[in-house]
Amino acid sequence: MKEKKKIIVNAITSLRLLATLLIAPIYFAYGGVVASAVIAGFFLTDFIDGKLARKWHVQTFLGSLLDTISDKTLAVSSLLTLSTVNPLYTLPLLMEIGIFAVNKAIYQEGQNIQANIIGKAKAWLLGAGITFGFLSQDIAKLTPISENAIKNLNLASTLIPTIACGATLASYCYSYYQARKENKEIEKLEAELADIQQRKTNFELEKKSKSEIWQNLIDTEFYLAHKDEPIMQLLYKPKKSN
Repeated sequence: MKEKKKIIVNAITSLRLLATLLIAPIYFAYGGVVASAVIAGFFLTDFIDGKLARKWHVQTFLGSLLDTISDKTLAVSSLLTLSTVNPLYTLPLLMEIGIFAVNKAIYQEGQNIQANIIGKAKAWLLGAGITFGFLSQDIAKLTPISENAIKNLNLASTLIPTIACGATLASYCYSYYQARKENKEIEKLEAELADIQQRKTNFELEKKSKSEIWQNLIDTEFYLAHKDEPIMQLLYKPKKSN
């Protein structure tokens, strides 16, 4: 039964992958009003699959990965479609691609990306902005509105995803900076540990013979070379490694 529930949840998530291929044809064939309704339904699946996964206790790495890919591809395809009619959507599109690049860099640093309030808010604001963006293209079909008002609505519809993506990109860049800083500190500690180990190995001593001790006592060069070092230099020497 649990396996069937996993399949249901992942199938719902996969609907957003299907939407990636459908949203552009739907928009250009039926217009912004229909596209906005369709995209809103697909974005709603992001809430449904997460809620069901938690309720049924069927969360998996596969589901998490599929969810991330579906969200990203749907957002990119939607923004790409909107940018063909409103170039201002190119900015959040580039930011969304930037977020993906930073995420990848964080994973390459061996760190995981923890969901935070900014990322969660961004998902909803981006979905709302894209939905409203499609609707604003054909809003005159729904209600009488001036051309100037339409321009303002189009501008406003680009600000929502731009601000959301910008805040998220800044947050992830900071996470990447922290990951790099942490890894550099670890590398520094590892280097210091290796140095200490090497010095410990070099510090292994063996007792000099009586003749060596006497020679060191009367050797001027030895005195000048070691006069500021511990007196043990007279009695011990580094142990030869085998």
